[in-house]
Amino acid sequence: MKKEPVFATLVLLSVMTSPTIMATPWHSNTKVGPESIVTKTSSKQNYVNAKTVKGTVVDENGIPIIGANIVVAGTTHGTVTDIDGNFTLEGVNNGDKLTISYIGYIEQSLVVNQNSEYKIVLKEDSQSLDEVVVVGYGTQKKVNLTGAVAAIGADEIIQAPVANISNALAGRLPGIRVQNTGGTPGAESSVDIRGFGKPLILVDGVEQPGFQVDPNEIESISVLKDASAAIYGVKAGNGVVLITTKKGAEGKAQITYNGSIGWQNFTSYPDMVDAAGYAELTDEDAINRGNAPVYGPDKLALFREGTQEGYKSYDWKDILTRKNAPQTQHNINVNGGTEKVKYFMSVGYLNQEGLYATKDINFSRYNFRSNISAKISKYLTADAQLSGHVQDKMAPYDDDTYIIHGITRMHPYYSPYANDEEGKHYGLTNFQNPLARSDADVSGYRKERKKLFNGVFSLKYDMPFIPGLSAKVLFSYLTKVEEFKTFAKEFKLYSYDKESGKYNTVFTGNSPSNLTRKDYTQEQNMLQFSLNYNRTFLDKHNVQALFLYEQREDLDDYLQAYRQFAIDALDQINSGSDKNKNNAGVASELANASFVGRINYDYASKYLFEFSFREDGSAKFYKNNRWGFFPSVSVGWRLSEESFIKNNTQIFDNLKIRASYGVMGDDQFLDSSGNPQVLPFQYLTGYNYPGGTNYIFGSDVVNSLITKGLANTEYSWLTSKILNVGFDASLWNRKLEASVDVFYRKRDGLFAYRSGSLPNTFGASFPQENLNSDDFRGFELVLGHTNTVGDWTYSVKGNMSFTRAKNRHIEQADPINSYKNWTSNFSDRWNNMSFGYKCVGQFQDQEDINNWAIQDDAGNTTMMPGDLKYEDFNGDGVIDNNDIQPITRSNTPEIYFGLDLSASWKGFDFSLLMQGATNYNVYMSGCLGNAMFNGSNTLECFMDRWHREDLYDPESAWIPGKYPSTWNSGKPSNTRVSTFNHISSYYLRVKNIEFGYTFPKEWLSKVYVERLRLYVSGNNVLTFDNLPFGDPEAPSSDRILYPQLKIWNIGVNVTF
Repeated sequence: MKKEPVFATLVLLSVMTSPTIMATPWHSNTKVGPESIVTKTSSKQNYVNAKTVKGTVVDENGIPIIGANIVVAGTTHGTVTDIDGNFTLEGVNNGDKLTISYIGYIEQSLVVNQNSEYKIVLKEDSQSLDEVVVVGYGTQKKVNLTGAVAAIGADEIIQAPVANISNALAGRLPGIRVQNTGGTPGAESSVDIRGFGKPLILVDGVEQPGFQVDPNEIESISVLKDASAAIYGVKAGNGVVLITTKKGAEGKAQITYNGSIGWQNFTSYPDMVDAAGYAELTDEDAINRGNAPVYGPDKLALFREGTQEGYKSYDWKDILTRKNAPQTQHNINVNGGTEKVKYFMSVGYLNQEGLYATKDINFSRYNFRSNISAKISKYLTADAQLSGHVQDKMAPYDDDTYIIHGITRMHPYYSPYANDEEGKHYGLTNFQNPLARSDADVSGYRKERKKLFNGVFSLKYDMPFIPGLSAKVLFSYLTKVEEFKTFAKEFKLYSYDKESGKYNTVFTGNSPSNLTRKDYTQEQNMLQFSLNYNRTFLDKHNVQALFLYEQREDLDDYLQAYRQFAIDALDQINSGSDKNKNNAGVASELANASFVGRINYDYASKYLFEFSFREDGSAKFYKNNRWGFFPSVSVGWRLSEESFIKNNTQIFDNLKIRASYGVMGDDQFLDSSGNPQVLPFQYLTGYNYPGGTNYIFGSDVVNSLITKGLANTEYSWLTSKILNVGFDASLWNRKLEASVDVFYRKRDGLFAYRSGSLPNTFGASFPQENLNSDDFRGFELVLGHTNTVGDWTYSVKGNMSFTRAKNRHIEQADPINSYKNWTSNFSDRWNNMSFGYKCVGQFQDQEDINNWAIQDDAGNTTMMPGDLKYEDFNGDGVIDNNDIQPITRSNTPEIYFGLDLSASWKGFDFSLLMQGATNYNVYMSGCLGNAMFNGSNTLECFMDRWHREDLYDPESAWIPGKYPSTWNSGKPSNTRVSTFNHISSYYLRVKNIEFGYTFPKEWLSKVYVERLRLYVSGNNVLTFDNLPFGDPEAPSSDRILYPQLKIWNIGVNVTF
């Protein structure tokens, strides 16, 4: 059996299982079998008064079971086993019935007699080995799944504390692509399923906007990747993430505290040249252009010496950022209950500081949750789930473009302050001091507060007159409030005149000071009525059925106000000027109704069948196209249950072939940021007000009307058809597990405009239409091994996924010739294919230049050794647009992979998660592709360039290097999109690593502690990639934004 890692959460989870036991005498050598019973271990006198019972719980191989539950039946009095499988339970009377349970084992009670010590052997439950997985509107045993569903549990989610649970998914599940685009406090990773786009996220069945859930509240996360998502309708076209939170369990109250403190640093940031390097490159640029050097050899020598005023070097990365910014997380939860009422309550706090030296960027979040279940009668159960969070973010007014990116722009001989006087920030008109922009007291701030509350209430009635049938009504109310306050303060940058001793203003930013307030409120009401049926006939025919009606209403309200300030001492709207003030507001209301059905049938868990449907109605479309019917069907065959396998070998626990096919609708068409692109009510004609243009009549400013343009009554859902074929295998009592999935998704009716294919003189604006189409195809692999050897338990699990998408049709103008059709027609083409020039090397000398095709429109007279040379693709002797060819993929990886390792020995545990990606390209542009881009500073790597042995001697020999000789912003012929500045990339990152120790229970019993675990963990601690600089996950072409974070944590888990 698998010996689970010693996490405090398992104490909570184990109470929720339904196990069985066998107990054998302490000294017995009897073979363990179904007929085994509890026998006495010593002949002690029968006690009438309460006594203490001790014992050990082991599996059939004699291995201690950690965290098994021992409870006096009908009470909350109980305990759990320690790391050696031992337990001690006080206050027990002869005749009391004990139940011993643990995940994956069968429960059976024993009655306490005159004996006080027991050895208990738990027998594995073949049914519970079939993990229960959360699926759409219910749960299913994993072995009976016919769809592509991936899941992880609580113990994996809480490994290595993360600020956002989206970061915990990377590398753990096949087909789940997580791209951590930056480490800004409070940032979420970009998550998609199989490359389809942003998925639908549901927490306990209710849609929520993101992953801002405390990891300690989560029981499991399931991901629906194929037609199994169709049951969630129009928002589920990109797949569904189901987050299930923890519920109460029968037993005594357990209080658990989880806390950690971490220290954050950038994973990487490119080094910049110092003042001497910059001066050298500046002169080299001037000489290459035929101009006189700016500094000359004497001043260059002073820069290299770096001691005199005006020739010193400043490292702007050190000036602007700090090291070891703290991150703290705390959570305390209570779990317990009786047979009638069960409860789980949790509160959490997260605080994440940023790495700006000014400390003016930070994020905090408070989470709370209360899940209560009450059995009102034998047949009626009520559930109430209340949850929410409040999160605050503070940042300087300017974003990374001016601050982090400013490190690359500031010349290294610029001091942060004019004349080194603090408060007098130095600057030029074209280089705005990033230190001033990172200081909220100087240039202003951006504040965000987001509040979310969700209440879910349900009643479930098990109908006694129809066995297996239950009815449920559920109501959910969710409100979300987002408040944004942006205060841009006027600030000045200075230079210093030594002769006059005066400071001169050289730049004024954010003039005049101004304040913007934006308030966004959303309310969501959802009502569900459902019937569930679950029955087994003749011991082999298992039937499950669901019918559900759902209606939902969304109310949105947006309000904005803007004012300018003559005096910025008070940051309130009322303190602003009436001049140029502005306000805006809009409200909207949308409603949806849906009918949902599903039927599952399996014969002896051997032949599996599922059919589901959803009929959705949306007011976005014309009445004739308002309703859509979206069915799915899936089948499975468990070969391991066939007699020709089952009766001839004991190797296979599970062998299953499965397939699914479904049709899904989409009335949102989300972009890469998750914003809906569908415009509702395109079937209506009329006018928009205000129209965007104002007119003055006398002293009055009057808003205009503008026509809505052409109407479209044929406008409707886009449809996705998805096919998935899979194979699952489990061998040798689950020591080896494997899974393979192959999928194909085809979308039709993607929303687009005809403006590209019709004349501009048409005379009216076009409505959206269902014009475009695409498809996705790929595969996923999972392979895992788990084993126990003595006191050691280890696990190795790897996964890999491949996805590629193709544009089947893109509405656009017809190309003017066959070559343009080849380079510019995006229909029937892979959507990650990029065109450019093929770089075939660098010019070695003048003869090489003279013998090559013309590529500078000047007979190659501007070419010099070290410049890039390109393939003359069409062979006409000229390098121009007619030589463009397919050269690269996009910056989105086609292949993602992960490797999860874990091991435990007695009280020690270790886990390591590695994640990586490949088959993508990184475009090095801007300051990452050129030295002195737009006159800014230069990355140190560009010192490895072609240059003269003596910079100031044009007759000296050329010294080869990796990059061309310096040319401010890059010589045009060297900056073309080519295979030189597109790097075929890969990376492998140690996402999480954790070492922990759980103290023996006997050490803790005197201080009333059930469990205590200490750990050290790290996030993003190592990265292996082939990029010369920058983070391999950054999406930006110049990649100089707030980098990812490397975090080391120490933490504690304690249960009372």
